[in-house]
Amino acid sequence: MGETCVVRELVPHLNANFRTVAAREERSLHGYSMGGFGALKLGFKHPEMFGSVVAHAATLADAAQMKDNLGKVFTKMFSGEKKLFDASDPLVVAG
Repeated sequence: MGETCVVRELVPHLNANFRTVAAREERSLHGYSMGGFGALKLGFKHPEMFGSVVAHAATLADAAQMKDNLGKVFTKMFSGEKKLFDASDPLVVAG
């Protein structure tokens, strides 16, 4: 899963192998379109890890809109299930 890869593997790997400032205030996520959706989701779910998030043209739609307008994406990413979509929806995750 992408979230596990970024949060548990990629960030620790970067901090261990490169000259980084390993503090949330120095770490940012950026994404475009569905990447913006994912960046917002990770930022809201893991505020202890990311000090800022930049979402360019983020896809922000509810499950019904996503299914109607991006049916193939909705099916591939969320198995066509609203419950799975809601668990990743930045607007739901943010509360």
